[in-house]
Amino acid sequence: MIAKGFPLYWMMGQTNSVLLLLTLYYNMRLFHVFLFFGLFVGGLYGADCPVLGELGIVGVHCSGYGSGVVIVDSPRALNALDITQTGFSVRWQTNVASGTRVLVGLTKAVEIVIDSVGLTADHHVVIQGLSAGTIYYVKAISILGKDTATTAITAMVTASISSEEIRVYFNHSVSNSTGLSEVPTGVSGGVCEKALVDRINAAERSIDVAMYNNGSVKIVSALNAAVERGVRVRYITDKNTSNTSLSGVYLFSVLKRPDDGIMHNKFFIFDAFSAAQAWISTGSMNLSLAQIYSDYNNLLIIQDQSLAKVYTLEFEEMWGGEGINPGISPKFGGSKTDNTPHLLNIGGHRVECYFSPSDKTTSAIASAIGSSHSDIVFSLLLFTSKELSDAVKKAHGHGVAVRGLINSINETGSQYNGLLQSGIDVKPYIAGGSVLFHHKYAVIDAEARGIDADPIAITGSHNWTLSAETVNDENDLIVHNVHFAQLFLEEFEARWCEASSGVACVTSTEWSELDSGIHFRVYPNPSSD
Repeated sequence: MIAKGFPLYWMMGQTNSVLLLLTLYYNMRLFHVFLFFGLFVGGLYGADCPVLGELGIVGVHCSGYGSGVVIVDSPRALNALDITQTGFSVRWQTNVASGTRVLVGLTKAVEIVIDSVGLTADHHVVIQGLSAGTIYYVKAISILGKDTATTAITAMVTASISSEEIRVYFNHSVSNSTGLSEVPTGVSGGVCEKALVDRINAAERSIDVAMYNNGSVKIVSALNAAVERGVRVRYITDKNTSNTSLSGVYLFSVLKRPDDGIMHNKFFIFDAFSAAQAWISTGSMNLSLAQIYSDYNNLLIIQDQSLAKVYTLEFEEMWGGEGINPGISPKFGGSKTDNTPHLLNIGGHRVECYFSPSDKTTSAIASAIGSSHSDIVFSLLLFTSKELSDAVKKAHGHGVAVRGLINSINETGSQYNGLLQSGIDVKPYIAGGSVLFHHKYAVIDAEARGIDADPIAITGSHNWTLSAETVNDENDLIVHNVHFAQLFLEEFEARWCEASSGVACVTSTEWSELDSGIHFRVYPNPSSD
């Protein structure tokens, strides 16, 4: 049955599949919804209906009439090709063949109700006619007789019409010993700081900042200037960290996370309202002068409205609302919910986005590690997560070549010695003095080739620790793209060479424009501060 007011047109297909074409009119907009089902015969039957997962991931309800239909996973897109500018595929499975109801909408009220005919255990719904760069909410209900199983509402996002350009920066030079053609946009702290100032200066309507600390007078001055020209600026930081540049005059609202953990994010959101102007920045770099100019860090600046809206959803959960001033119920740490889309299509490539501690970021990283068939490298400030250590050891045991660099090898709970004892090639990276090796990245299968190769780079604010997973506010991106992965591999090879030899290694000096699906663009004069 379709919600009142929505005409339904359908036709039957082959015996083992059903094709429904539903044309829905909602708020004067046309939605074309194509539902494809492949019948799956069999499955496990039982009188009980266990609750799988947690509220917000998979919520299951059964009325208890004997057949025990269970949705065994959340409605989701499987890969980047499932997401387009005009729609997305939604897939889920049940333990037995069952009927399907889909609810979808622009709000959590999921205003559109879609009923299907026929029974299936493998559900595949293709929704079209949506707007680009827009977050939608989806809920799945599977019905068998008087038994029903429902999922919690899941957020999904269409692909944007933005340029999808990704600029990759490091604040130290990288190695060209790999022989790869990829080059980062910049390799100095001055370039990183200037890139952020330039982006602030270009903002037209809004800037949101979630930054652990800030010692950059240039950046705060640029934010003040943005306010003076009418840009809405909202700023979240941590209560107990150094924010020397915020000790003077600032013209924007600032919210500080209280003492129950740390707001450890390092991201900006610019003009999320505009497909052409929407940018985000993220990475491992805080904005103290030491972090920008001395400590080892990476910075991404990405032009994609879909990603900007995902980050805005997270920001406003912490902010407590959509207004210019913080709301009455800001949420940090364990009070946050898993309410953002996790899979995006950026430039035709799969990009995963996770926020901690609500989104099971560590499990997502472990899954990426577990997908490796060839090689893994990682550069980390801290490595105390047993779950990730076990994932690395398991990959090594399956023949994957693993190398790693860790700054703090004597930290309580450090996995360094355990990795060594497992035969993994891991080294301390000691920069000297008070300089920190502050990266939190991993590169997976960057050197793999072939049709099934899936090169990945992971970066963000999320340390490989229990506190990052369970307490702190963090963000991480998992980018499935060979060119992106190779840029991080070049950074790793420079640091690996230094850790192995104790001397500075050959660094890249050539810069060029790349056309690689994701658009990497060179920032002018990359070696100048």
